Amino acid sequence: MAEAGAGIGEDLDDLADLLDAWARQWEKEFELFSSAETDYLARVADRVRLFAERGIERASSDGRMMAALLEESDARAQMIGQRARQLSEVRRQQEVEDIDSKAGLTRYHTYHTALEETEEVLRNISERKDAERREREEKFRE
Repeated sequence: MAEAGAGIGEDLDDLADLLDAWARQWEKEFELFSSAETDYLARVADRVRLFAERGIERASSDGRMMAALLEESDARAQMIGQRARQLSEVRRQQEVEDIDSKAGLTRYHTYHTALEETEEVLRNISERKDAERREREEKFRE
């Protein structure tokens, strides 16, 4: 039984390592995405600054460009929000799986402990009955 517990422990360690690697990959992808978004927003800020420097004479045509940039920025912000929600959901699912796994191990451990204690009680009863039988046989012989 101890070997089964050790095997489960190793399996859990492997699972934990796999989940950690997966979480690191998610973090890396999110950081890359965040970096690209930061670069994009810096370019947008430069365009806005240029727009302000050009003055009012080009406000009409630049206004359309600005509206397009704002729409694009809004779309990207929505996408970032969606990715953040997805990441949160993935983390929540991972936490649920971890809790479920721990609960399974706890149930297994409780069951295993109960079996061991039952075996010990049965062994004690058997030993006591054997000792009583031997005592009765010795008394009978005397």
